[in-house]
Parts: sequence; C-alpha cells; structure tokens
Amino acid sequence: MYVVELQFECFDNTTVSAVDKAINGLMDALRYNGQVLGREFPIVMGDGEFFVRVVCPEQDSLHPRYHSDFVKV
Repeated sequence: MYVVELQFECFDNTTVSAVDKAINGLMDALRYNGQVLGREFPIVMGDGEFFVRVVCPEQDSLHPRYHSDFVKV
C-alpha cells in the first residue's frame, strides 16, 4: 500500500463547501473504482490549495489508464 497526497488548486472564486463537494465526489469515484482505499478522506486547506492524503493499493493506482468513465467525469 502507498500513501499519496493529492493537491487541488482553486482557480476561480468558489466556496469551501463547493470544493469539498467536488473533492469528495472525485474521491468516491476513485474509491468505487478501486484506485484508493478507505472511506474517509480528510481535506486540509492551505493558501488557495486543498490537500487530501489517500492510501492506494499500488504505486500507479491513480494513473489515468485505470480511470473509469465515472472517474473521468
């Protein structure tokens, strides 16, 4: 298993709740696709950036070739 930190940048004026919803939607899609493990993904907010630490089963689990259509949306 591998611990990976994902970084998300905000390029538009948005709300924290909108960012939270978008990140959680992506994390759910990755989890259902088997690319990340676990059910809870704490989001850390920085200066215009958001970070999520996840556990992946393989080193290349997040490679786009494994993305389902649901993840790509």
